Amino acid sequence: MREIRELELSARATKCLVQANITSVEQLLERLTDYDQILALANGVLVTAREIYSSITSLKSALWRDKGLSIRASNRLAKANISNEEQLAK
Repeated sequence: MREIRELELSARATKCLVQANITSVEQLLERLTDYDQILALANGVLVTAREIYSSITSLKSALWRDKGLSIRASNRLAKANISNEEQLAK
């Protein structure tokens, strides 16, 4: 389990996360799913919210790369799956 402190965020961003009991990367990815949540966590400080959001986006991209899929490829797969399901429903 990777610690939040390993992400090299600013002191303010790290403090916001720790105060919200988010101490691991896994918790960060599970608990903060949209920008509004991040902005509320950062008490409306846009710079801090953007920093946390950017970190989450980078982590998710790295996870996709580790799985051997780009986000673009996964979107294509998802669209193909939807169109296959639509054809099967006909």
